Amino acid sequence: MRVCTLGTGTLVPEADRASSCVVVLTPAHPLVFDLGRGALGRLVGAGIDPRTLDDLFLTHLHPDHCADLVPLLFASSYGPGGARDRPLRIVGPEGTADWIAGLGRVWRWLQPRFPLRVEEFEDGDLDLGAARIRIRRLEHGSTPDLGYRVESGGWSMAFTGDTGPCRALEALAAGVDLLVAECAAAEGDAEARRFHLAPDDLGRAAARAGCRRLVVTHLYPPVRTERVLHGIRAHYDGPVDFARDGAVFDLGDEDAERRPRGE
Repeated sequence: MRVCTLGTGTLVPEADRASSCVVVLTPAHPLVFDLGRGALGRLVGAGIDPRTLDDLFLTHLHPDHCADLVPLLFASSYGPGGARDRPLRIVGPEGTADWIAGLGRVWRWLQPRFPLRVEEFEDGDLDLGAARIRIRRLEHGSTPDLGYRVESGGWSMAFTGDTGPCRALEALAAGVDLLVAECAAAEGDAEARRFHLAPDDLGRAAARAGCRRLVVTHLYPPVRTERVLHGIRAHYDGPVDFARDGAVFDLGDEDAERRPRGE
């Protein structure tokens, strides 16, 4: 199983970081988690045509995690050759179906001309044959927010999207080979820590979960990785990487290159 961090930024526009998007490559097909600003271009750059996706998983409906669904819906209905004919399933939290329907009311061109299925979850599991997806509600204030765990071929990864500290995160990431986790709060910001993880929160969660490797994403600029790493290391002693757009992580290969594809 291969994990690609294609969008590692936040709501702050940056030239070298798109907003949230993680892709898990399984033997069957790519699984895309979040589709924030700039994610469609990152998918194309990774060799994935977003108009051919079978499944899209949204953690929550904040724009930095789902904004590129707007151009995806448009391109899937009106691109060269006409509307796509293969179904698209969108999995998301409570409110996803109403939100997508609302997009179609604002822009009639976003009303899908192809088979679209929207499935809402709080807690549950999906069996995709080549992969099993575990879905759990995480803590992001009053915003319905999901974390995802993928198990395929004997390997496992988990993705937080956005979350504050919670036991559900530790259960979701228990024993995973790779945890891709946000770290958008500063340790001294009590208000932000209701919605996001600070470095010490993330270190505790990773240690309690017993994850084998941690990839840190969703850091607000300016990114001070030394300070973040110090807070994580107070609790977690496993391998830690800081995600970049286009970075690839091959599970099972401790010497796998962690650099953007094409470098």
